Amino acid sequence: NNDGMRYRLNQKTRSLANVTQRTQLARYIHEQGGFSYAKWELVPTHDLVREIEQTLLSEPIRQRVAQVLGIAAHRIPQTAMADLFVTYFTPGSFLSPHPDSVSG
Repeated sequence: NNDGMRYRLNQKTRSLANVTQRTQLARYIHEQGGFSYAKWELVPTHDLVREIEQTLLSEPIRQRVAQVLGIAAHRIPQTAMADLFVTYFTPGSFLSPHPDSVSG
């Protein structure tokens, strides 16, 4: 969940606590025209997130990305990603329309 751009600067909440209340708040923010979502993200240390990150940073993937971009593979970082998260949507979850220039 987030609590919207106008509420504590788009703070993300990675918790299963108070899901009903957080979902209601996210829907209210959406109804008011704000960016909001109600979903669950796996924590960055979760095995699945780590496995995806390792795969994306692997040499074969880096080589293919370099080929597509027309650059040398050594220009693609081997050790870090700018942003990676795994989202799990459940019945009632949603993501409001938004431009990706908005943090969240």
